[in-house]
Amino acid sequence: MTTLVLAGSRGAEDPVAKLMGVSHKAFAPIAGVPMLVRVVRALTASPSVGMIHIAIERPELVEQHPELGLLLAGGRIALLPAEGSPSRSVSVALDRLGTPLFVTTADHA
Repeated sequence: MTTLVLAGSRGAEDPVAKLMGVSHKAFAPIAGVPMLVRVVRALTASPSVGMIHIAIERPELVEQHPELGLLLAGGRIALLPAEGSPSRSVSVALDRLGTPLFVTTADHA
């Protein structure tokens, strides 16, 4: 199943991102591993998950991450721009990717 992971920023005042010193809550580490990485690992481990799309407004964060960058270069994940709100990001993804579409968020670590 095609999957969308919502990883957009909630802005400079996101309390979790601020506390952890990162721009996006998705990159806040849990036991040393960013939440987004934990979610992507779980998805890639599932035989039911096909292509994984990550909606984020700063694609370089994914591109420059060692593990995520390899998955991106290998074609296992792809990037979509975050659209300013979770619902708008899902709406655009549905238009581009179709259904069925499994949607999750990066903070479901």
